[in-house]
Amino acid sequence: MIAVAGELNIGSSARLEAEFERVELLSPELVIVDLRELGFMDSTGPSVVVHAHQRAQRSGWRFGLVNGSGQVQRLLSLTRVDQTVMLAATPEELLGER
Repeated sequence: MIAVAGELNIGSSARLEAEFERVELLSPELVIVDLRELGFMDSTGPSVVVHAHQRAQRSGWRFGLVNGSGQVQRLLSLTRVDQTVMLAATPEELLGER
């Protein structure tokens, strides 16, 4: 699981991308990105999430998000990421998805 806290913006997105690259080397079955501690996401965030989801599809692993703050959820909704990526209120909900 990758926990994201604080802000996800153009200045911090490279760190999250690097974390996805690191995790990919582990050949996971499932990657959960926990956004519960993420207070703000700019337009860079959905792009990072979509690229990670595409990477997961190409590599054969499952990918899901744990809902973040209201602002984060609104942005994911506006960008329609919420219609593409599995979303849940808790990591445990994603662990039960097949």
